[in-house]
Amino acid sequence: MLVYPGNGVVSSKRWEAVRDGIEDYGLLAVLRDAVNAKGAAANPADVEAAKRLLGEQAAAIGGWCVKNTDEIDPDNKGLPEVRRIEDRRWAQLQETRRELARLLDVFGK
Repeated sequence: MLVYPGNGVVSSKRWEAVRDGIEDYGLLAVLRDAVNAKGAAANPADVEAAKRLLGEQAAAIGGWCVKNTDEIDPDNKGLPEVRRIEDRRWAQLQETRRELARLLDVFGK
């Protein structure tokens, strides 16, 4: 369930994940537009970092939602291994968000 029944709005982990994804997408769109607008006048290293973030890094993070890229079977490796993978993915997501914030600052957004 995304929202649980009750008096008023009762959030869930799934709903918070959807909200996070919408916010991330919006920030990526702002960065894309900023790179397109200022790309020629910007530092080439920052443009390259932004393109990498908008391309392969964003695709990798998006892929986590639809596919088990680590090929972990909870029945064989157990929940502790799944938890380690999820913790690693969370750390990578947080690092990507920090880089996104830095690039938005560089491009003046």
